[in-house]
Amino acid sequence: MLVCQDCLKVRALLVAAVVAGSFAFATVAVGQTTLPGPGSRVRVTAPDYDMRQATGRVLRRTEDSITIDRDGARPDVTLPFDRLSRLDVSTGKLPSHGFFRGAALGLVVGLFAGAAYGGLQYLSCSGELCGIWILVGGAVGAGAGLIVGAIVGVTHPPDRWERVALPGRSSGAGGASGGRTAKFGLSISFR
Repeated sequence: MLVCQDCLKVRALLVAAVVAGSFAFATVAVGQTTLPGPGSRVRVTAPDYDMRQATGRVLRRTEDSITIDRDGARPDVTLPFDRLSRLDVSTGKLPSHGFFRGAALGLVVGLFAGAAYGGLQYLSCSGELCGIWILVGGAVGAGAGLIVGAIVGVTHPPDRWERVALPGRSSGAGGASGGRTAKFGLSISFR
């Protein structure tokens, strides 16, 4: 059986690339679960402070608290880690999600707005093909909304959030390790 020397080299390079990629992926995954430093964009949930997914930038972080500059809200707030129920850090933007979400929303809004405009034209029409106004208005509105929504979605993409394990909590407490948890409760009483 003949073995191609070039084929063996290609296989060795592929194996090396897979191994190197695995180490790089593992390093990125481990690096993202650490507590965010100053300048990081975060999303916090703190029921004691009436904050549900408040976003902002980290100004200062100590061993037991984090100070954030909330987007558009004053004053800056310092939150103890033991009062947070969840902490997420932004790992970047998702332009493709912004494109598809914006395009879909623009399509729906444009369709209804165009159909409503066509309906108004239908009411003032006195010809035989007045019903076509609703179809044309809906189609033109949907097309325009699709384009505008896609542009807005790409220029304002949503953040990609990754959950951070809070200090002083075990990985099984409330799913702080970033994994999804399922909870089920059952109560039976006899009178």
